[in-house]
Amino acid sequence: MAHGARAAPKPVPLGIEDAMTGPDRQIGMDILVKIEDSPEAKAHKGRGPLDLRARTQNRCVVCGQENPYGLRIHFVRERDGAFTAEWRPTENWEGFEGIVHGGIISTVLDEAMSKAVAAMNYEALTGELRVRFRRHVAAGEDLRIRGWVVEKSNGC
Repeated sequence: MAHGARAAPKPVPLGIEDAMTGPDRQIGMDILVKIEDSPEAKAHKGRGPLDLRARTQNRCVVCGQENPYGLRIHFVRERDGAFTAEWRPTENWEGFEGIVHGGIISTVLDEAMSKAVAAMNYEALTGELRVRFRRHVAAGEDLRIRGWVVEKSNGC
């Protein structure tokens, strides 16, 4: 590391259970969240140069109960700090016939991640999200979504 250079913040891994088969199938992926600690973020009071804020609202496309076009998924905080939800996607969310669009699945996983981060009293927006799909998700399939913090780095 060059003199005066700062080490990059350590990512905070967040996990969502691996995909499983069976009637209680769970969708999942590994998620990394990096807490922004750049000079730019500090100069803008943690909001970044675009002055964005992560504020909850009842019209969220995933969990907002007041959004008539949204998924309206209800997440519950468990005793261990994890967030869970039950969801049965309909054919309205298909990409290919019978298969729920991967972007919708990624959006639901992103929401589970944000619930876990918010429970730690962090205000965060997703900067990068990479998903590796192990199986397709069929429309009409009962799913259980579960998100939790796997590890916290020092200072977080």
